[in-house]
Amino acid sequence: MRRNLCVGILREAKEGERRAPLTPQDVKWLVKRGVRAEVESSHTRVFKDIEYKKSGAKILDKIRNASLLLGIKEPQVEDLYDNRIYMLFSHTTKGQFYNMPLLKSLLRKKTTTD
Repeated sequence: MRRNLCVGILREAKEGERRAPLTPQDVKWLVKRGVRAEVESSHTRVFKDIEYKKSGAKILDKIRNASLLLGIKEPQVEDLYDNRIYMLFSHTTKGQFYNMPLLKSLLRKKTTTD
């Protein structure tokens, strides 16, 4: 594993979304291998902040150092970070009208999505 890699878990913006892209056990596995983890605090996520903290993650209001950002659904335009890699489930590239502002912002902020 790359020692300078920092993975971030995003807070979900979609109403009712409780899923998480990584479990606290996944985070613990990464941290044991030298990968740092940042988790945006969330009161709705199925796993509590304290579980991620016990697994070695930093709990933050906003991501600071993570270059690989993991989420379940597309983030809000105003929550996007510049020059980051996003891994999440989204229909953004299908060209739906309601997702065009997000797609344009992702391109403008020079992000990468998978």
